[in-house]
Amino acid sequence: MGKFKWHASAVKNIYRKPRHYNHIKQLYRFILRYPGTFKKTGVSIFDHNKLIIQLSFEEVQQRLSLGLTEVEERKYIRKRGREENEQTGVIRECQ
Repeated sequence: MGKFKWHASAVKNIYRKPRHYNHIKQLYRFILRYPGTFKKTGVSIFDHNKLIIQLSFEEVQQRLSLGLTEVEERKYIRKRGREENEQTGVIRECQ
């Protein structure tokens, strides 16, 4: 089992059979392939069933277009997720 297991769902909606990715950039490409699912509601990104961050579809497009490496993108996602958790004071986990 890899160190990272990323998956995404539309905000407040968890797939019955989520697609798992070892690389966040592959996950971004999956999100961009299905704009009908994610464009209206946004994206919730999970790692090992823990909600890390919620992004809009436009943010995902912007993040992928920056051309950052996988490591830089993971650091950004983790940092922003920690900041959101500190603001809400809740560690979120999907069922």
